Order: sequence, then structure tokens, then C-alpha cells
Amino acid sequence: MMKTNGLKGFIAGVLTTLLLVSSICMAGASVAKIQKTVEYKNIQVSLDGKKLDLKDAAGNAVEPFMFDGTNYLPARALAEALGLDVAWDGSTNTVVLKTADAKAAKTLATEKLVYDQNSVKIYYLGITAGSSSLGGSNINLRIENKSSKDIMVQVRDFCVNGFMTDSAFSCGVAAGKSATSDIKLYQSALDQNKVSNITGVELKFKVISSSDWTDSTESKSISIGV
Repeated sequence: MMKTNGLKGFIAGVLTTLLLVSSICMAGASVAKIQKTVEYKNIQVSLDGKKLDLKDAAGNAVEPFMFDGTNYLPARALAEALGLDVAWDGSTNTVVLKTADAKAAKTLATEKLVYDQNSVKIYYLGITAGSSSLGGSNINLRIENKSSKDIMVQVRDFCVNGFMTDSAFSCGVAAGKSATSDIKLYQSALDQNKVSNITGVELKFKVISSSDWTDSTESKSISIGV
């Protein structure tokens, strides 16, 4: 069993030899192909006594292997077990790791406050590609409800690049809680208005008290530069 500190130190060795066929020379940044015979010996990994379930980015099980007397573990599975964010930058052949503190700092730096009324704040977090089969894009939001009432947040008069566009959004937030959600823009709606690149969004937020559904506040039109 490896303790957390031991695993953190071991990551550095794993990252330098991620691929069997890629050996990167740091001084000259050259790439060479090598061939090695590897051994699969049902190698297990545990963290603080708990066996780790090692998987790749697609969720498939991956097995550690050994060659030349050294064990090689999948960097993604190991990093996630240590609470790190992990990504692969193919342009520089770099495994990118981020601690929770670094991720939080980046999130705070990129958040934009777009709504602040009656103890409710809404932050714009950026735009990402839609993850559903319908494609499109997602406008990501974080909602803070510091009021004493449970609320439901909806959008009105949604407009993308000057075109009124259909969207899907409704987010409930309990009193004193926060929530992250996204406004879904389906590809069919964007195509209908010939929107291929989102450059600006206009909308109104409607905040409704979900206890009686009668007390509500609607904002003025809000512009969000993308």
C-alpha cells in the first residue's frame, strides 16, 4: 500500500513515461519510438487501505503494467484518486494536473456577476459545447440564494447574436444554498438563426419564490459578452 504522499511523489515518475511508444527528451524536445516487452501481473493499487478502481477518460478499466522492474500506472486514475483535475494537452504532449485550490482560483477569476437582487446573485461562468445528442452550447451559471426563501430561476427574452432563440433553463435553489446549472442552447435553434459562433447573449432572469409561486422578480435585460 502506498500512502498519499508516496503516490504524489510517484506521479512525477509516471508522467515522464506515459506512453510506451513516446520517449520525450526534455533538452532537445525530440521524439523517438521504442519497443518494450511489458508484464501484466494483476497489479493492484490502494490508497490509505482502499483499493482504487483505475479507469481511463472513457470510464474503461485500465490495468497497471511492469517493464524493466518498474510499475507503470495510469496518470488519470492516480491523479483523480488524489483529488486532482487531470487533462491531456496534445499540442505539447503534457499531462496537466491542477489542485482543488488552483481550480477554485481560476473559477473565481473567470466568474462574472450578472445579477444581484434581493439576496440572490447569479454568476456567468462561460460557455461550453453541449453534451447531449442534440448538440448546441451551454451557458454556464452559478446561483447563490442568500435569501430566506426557496427560489426557482428562469430566463425570459433570450437572445443570441441579436436573434431571439429558444433555450431550456429552470433551476431551483433552496434558501441559503448555491447551485450550478446551464442554459441549454440546442443546435437546431442556433441553426435556424444561422448562428455558428456565439458572440453575445441577452436575457432577463425571473426569480420566483417556489413556496407560493406568486412572489417573483424579473430583471432588466442583461447583456453577456461571450
